[in-house]
Amino acid sequence: MAQQTSLWLTREPDVQRFPKLSANVSTDVVVVGGGIAGVSAAYFLTRAGKKVVLLEANHLGTGETGFTTAFLTSSVDPPLSLLREQFGDAHIRQVRAAGEETIRLIETLVAEEALRAGFHRLDALAVGLTADTVPHLAREAEALRIAGGVPTLLGAEELRALTGVEAVGAVRIPLQGAFDVRAFLLGLAERLQRRGGQIFEESRVTEINQGMSVTVKTATATVTAEGAVLATGLFPSPHKEHNRHFRQMVTYVVALELPEGGRSWRLPDFLYWDIATPFHYMRFVNPVRGHASNGVNGSFLIGGEDLPLPEASKAGEKPWSSLEAFAKTFLPDERWRVTHQWRGQTLETEDALPVAGVPPGGNPKIFLTSGFGGNGMTFGTSAGKVIADLMTGALQPGNNPFRFERETLKKGSA
Repeated sequence: MAQQTSLWLTREPDVQRFPKLSANVSTDVVVVGGGIAGVSAAYFLTRAGKKVVLLEANHLGTGETGFTTAFLTSSVDPPLSLLREQFGDAHIRQVRAAGEETIRLIETLVAEEALRAGFHRLDALAVGLTADTVPHLAREAEALRIAGGVPTLLGAEELRALTGVEAVGAVRIPLQGAFDVRAFLLGLAERLQRRGGQIFEESRVTEINQGMSVTVKTATATVTAEGAVLATGLFPSPHKEHNRHFRQMVTYVVALELPEGGRSWRLPDFLYWDIATPFHYMRFVNPVRGHASNGVNGSFLIGGEDLPLPEASKAGEKPWSSLEAFAKTFLPDERWRVTHQWRGQTLETEDALPVAGVPPGGNPKIFLTSGFGGNGMTFGTSAGKVIADLMTGALQPGNNPFRFERETLKKGSA
């Protein structure tokens, strides 16, 4: 029977690694939320010389960050071709650039900090499984070129020769990325602690007060700071009117143990997703080498069957059953078995970029970030850096690519 938990929480167990806040403390910045965005913001702030306290209600990386598939890609859930129709060429260049810059940033961090996070570069394939997707593939390849990418449009025979996958075609996107998110996050947390940052787990925030300073209370103690970062993944604005720009979605994942020596092990180590509604996304994970490359004891993750939050509450086991049914078509004649299944929640913006900064009408000392959509590991990392740069003056608000007041976010609901 499948474990009802994330593969990442099996590989890096959910245990307390940092103490509970037990005494009042003063600091430059208090960060609330120990996921990818909160840890990234805290890390970059400590690198800039700030004193930082990070508070996590549970344990680091056990919220939505622990329930990802850990893709690192410049592609986003809405097709770039659709975003181009809605927002224009300049916007899709910005979306792709944000993703590409973040993959390079993570690659640099892994090297500089010697993080054992299984990071590796690999190509991605957006696959068309049915004849009606052929025009969509062509439009997506064109949008990627306009956005500054170097895609390759593959026909059915080329795709079969490359992967063995039976489909009508695909768009190949070079040099994307993947990693073990829990290993990355915990390594980054250790590095920020070495730089003087303080981390407290099992320290749920109960109250935030704003005045000359920001006071953040838990059940046991209070943190007083000059500024605060809220990176909990909740709706990012205190004003309900602004939150109409966001949509809560639930995504589902199964981890498959593949038969050694089977056809699936001959699949190239790519990121895969299909051009369909609902869509599916796939990757290898190999715990022996840190990445998949036809090794042993590996897993194949299949995610998708996304639902709006209200519908997900009524869906039961059906989305996971649908993922297994999809696996039988994508990996036919294999004796795989499902070892883990889990679901994650995302908050999507209309223009496919996150928000990071001070929301309209908010306290200028309190910075929020959210809205990462299906690119949580990519945009969570970059949003953390954006907030750190805003708080240290390295980035001016008008140059913030993730600002709340951007025109594309307003246009999306016009």
